[in-house]
Amino acid sequence: MTNPDNIDLIDDVDHLEEAAPASEDAAVVVVEPENVLPEWAVKNPDGSVSFPLKWPFERKLQVKGGPIKVEKIENLCMRRPNAGDFFEMETLKNEGAAAKLMISRLLQTDVHLVSRLDIEDLYRAIQVMEYFFPKGMKVGTGKAGGIISPTSP
Repeated sequence: MTNPDNIDLIDDVDHLEEAAPASEDAAVVVVEPENVLPEWAVKNPDGSVSFPLKWPFERKLQVKGGPIKVEKIENLCMRRPNAGDFFEMETLKNEGAAAKLMISRLLQTDVHLVSRLDIEDLYRAIQVMEYFFPKGMKVGTGKAGGIISPTSP
């Protein structure tokens, strides 16, 4: 394939030494690989991501005067974040509350369900959430370097 712009495309920074030397007038573009979903998560056609819980649980629901329904929570589905999620999160001063709000919004559920997640399943939700953000982007309010990034320093 010809390269009319005389640009050498390299898909991985680790392979810079292996690439053919560029001519003096050529530009080098380094393309970051995209975030990768954990093997236990599945990307849905609408862009959302479904994943199973390691520690499923049940919760009881009742509409006033109605029968009690038992709902088994075994899988979760997280939608892609939008700007409104960040604007809402920024209104909160407490980083824990902001994280809980963001996760509940993306899972499209109430904060009570998020509070009941086992810590391993919460971590799974955070890993899925990180998939949606560009590499290197810190997630959070900025007050303490990010609120929900397990890979942040």
